Amino acid sequence: MDDWDDMDEQVPARTRPSGRRREPSGLSRNQRYAITLAVVAAFMLIVGLVLGFSIGRGVGARSVSQTKAPVATQTQSVVPSQTPTEATPTQIATEPAVTTTPTTPPKTVSATPKQISPSDGQHISTSHVDLTWSKVTPSAGGTVRYSFQIETLSGGSWGDLQTLTGIHSTSYSVRVLTSLRRWRVWAVVDGVAGPKTGWRTYRHTTVPASKTSTSTTSG
Repeated sequence: MDDWDDMDEQVPARTRPSGRRREPSGLSRNQRYAITLAVVAAFMLIVGLVLGFSIGRGVGARSVSQTKAPVATQTQSVVPSQTPTEATPTQIATEPAVTTTPTTPPKTVSATPKQISPSDGQHISTSHVDLTWSKVTPSAGGTVRYSFQIETLSGGSWGDLQTLTGIHSTSYSVRVLTSLRRWRVWAVVDGVAGPKTGWRTYRHTTVPASKTSTSTTSG
């Protein structure tokens, strides 16, 4: 009986409830469960925020690239339209050259030489005659040359026109024909021809044979 009593006294001492069970951390099971739920909720919130930010950033980048694509297309379509306008500086560069370069008026020669000999309608007994005229001195200077023309009367009309150019002097010897001839002259200054003179005629005169024999007899 004493042994049984001893066991009865020892068992309640090992199994006797001590009220609430105390954990080494000092927190109850419900408190630890609540803390765990709070940590999990916070973690899920952070994960959700990170995912939402990443998804939103990717969508924003795609939307920006899509909105910029038309701008690039418009830029490429605008560049060809500007290319013709860039050629305008060439036109602008040529315009001053036209406006600033003084236009040189065509050179004219107003001076006309005067025919000196033979006189108009003169009869010439020699085989050659010297056509002479006055000298021309242009006011603006320049190299002066002379040209003249001769025509022969044949069958009632003038023909056989002969033109001589580049004469340096103010006379030229030509042959005298039995037919009636006419001539005119003009000046050429630096390749520009001046006005022509009027026509003058001359004719060869044959010395009669009686005068020739008389002069021989008297000699």
